[in-house]
Amino acid sequence: MVTRFLLLCSLAAVLGCGARVEVAKDKILAQVDSLLGEIDVKRKEVEIGIQNMGAGLDQLKKGKIEAKVKETQFSDKVAELEGKIADADKALGRLRDYLKENKDVTLSGKKFTPDQLKEMAETAISARKRLATEIESIKTARDRLAAVAASLEQRETEGRDKIKALKQTLEEIDAKAVALKSIKEASVLSGGEATLDFEKVEKQVKDLSTKIDTELVYHDEKAKEQTANELKSIDSVVRQTSTAGDAVSEIDKILGKK
Repeated sequence: MVTRFLLLCSLAAVLGCGARVEVAKDKILAQVDSLLGEIDVKRKEVEIGIQNMGAGLDQLKKGKIEAKVKETQFSDKVAELEGKIADADKALGRLRDYLKENKDVTLSGKKFTPDQLKEMAETAISARKRLATEIESIKTARDRLAAVAASLEQRETEGRDKIKALKQTLEEIDAKAVALKSIKEASVLSGGEATLDFEKVEKQVKDLSTKIDTELVYHDEKAKEQTANELKSIDSVVRQTSTAGDAVSEIDKILGKK
């Protein structure tokens, strides 16, 4: 009778242990599956973030190239206008000599009185002043475009570094997924006793999730804050100097140039 009682107690103890093991195993498996699901979500978020950053970098690069091209065009225009100022200075030098003589002068087969020469000199002086003003305006625009191009280039470099960091984070995520799957397999085979440190891996996954969220939010906020404004500034500079061609044309007319 006693023997039978002891056998029943032993059987109950074994069954009880087995139930606890199964509960522990199910708990670990549920936690592992939950973390694996979170990893999948974060991985997708990183992939989308990298794609968005890549598209943003393409836009930044295009804006940088546009700014540099326009900067070069403005530099060429400055050189052109400086050449016209040099021509105006030569003409003014000749007119100065004619005016000092205070007598009629024949130029290109046409006679000019001192008053006509004086009027011609005043016109040339006015034209030269407008040329100088035009040059300063274009130089200012050119320098602003150079600053925009430099800023966009810096943003592009930062963006590429950010993408590199996110790709490294992807590798870390994949490594955590492998570790979690190993824990899952070990839990199944051992009946609940995982061979890897689940709590440590769980903390690492949480830390990675926080890191990813921070990086993506930071990128989104910075992109909204700077990219649009910097690209718009290119158009703004060009618009502000859009009258330059009209002014130059008017000066050309004054100087009699075609």
